[in-house]
Amino acid sequence: MEQVRQKASGKLSVPMWVGDLPAFERLVSVLRELEKEAQRLALISANLESEEADFKKRYSFMDSKGRDAAWERHLADGRDRIAEALGLRMTATQTRFEQELDGDPESVLQEVDLDDLKSVSLRLGSLYTGYLTEGFGLQVDFHRRDGGSVRMSAPKSDWVLLANEKLKVALRGRRPWYWFLRKWWFLYPALVVVLGGTILYLEWPLLSRGGNGVSSLAFVSWVVYIGLFVGAYFGVLRLIPAFELYRPGQRAIGARVVIFIGTAIAWIAALVIPQFLK
Repeated sequence: MEQVRQKASGKLSVPMWVGDLPAFERLVSVLRELEKEAQRLALISANLESEEADFKKRYSFMDSKGRDAAWERHLADGRDRIAEALGLRMTATQTRFEQELDGDPESVLQEVDLDDLKSVSLRLGSLYTGYLTEGFGLQVDFHRRDGGSVRMSAPKSDWVLLANEKLKVALRGRRPWYWFLRKWWFLYPALVVVLGGTILYLEWPLLSRGGNGVSSLAFVSWVVYIGLFVGAYFGVLRLIPAFELYRPGQRAIGARVVIFIGTAIAWIAALVIPQFLK
């Protein structure tokens, strides 16, 4: 009877992840736990011990002691290859010259320039091939523009469920309080009110008097308004990163931008509202 192949997979979306270096190191610790469990399950699945009889038959020309020693070396090499294939790796890409740093997470974090960090990828095993990994794979990607995403696969659903639960807590627990500012359902109305109110305030003296210049002014205002709206929308998305990793004791760039925007809105409101209450 033909052996049935099994495969389970899962995904997670992380719209925003903002945290300091210790928070990221805690995420790496969670991935290390998943790494150990994947290695343990992969060794069970590989069942290297089942090769002992064939191995010793091939080396029957050796004496018993030498054959046993060769088998132990072969078994240790097999375990090391699986452990290496399922080892956790990290790639960090910096904005300047698209420089990449690749290695184990602890070493990369010592070398990377956090102020110039563009994207990060953490991975173990392979999502595409089962060679040496026994079908285990996991990849966590972060980007300043897009936030984060997770893809995982395993021969059975147990490890996928474990990874999903552990990473859901570790990743979504770092969503900043201002996460909604990057959502269209908030940003669109907010820009409409702020920009519309500002332009109306600047034009109110002429509009209140009426006259032949009102229609021309309205057309110009719409052109300016649309340009400002598009520019402000993409400007906010650029100024508030969806992924940010900073040093302990620092404040996230996104938080600083939000404070500045909030101050500017309060100042504009203080000018505009009294004008309409006269």
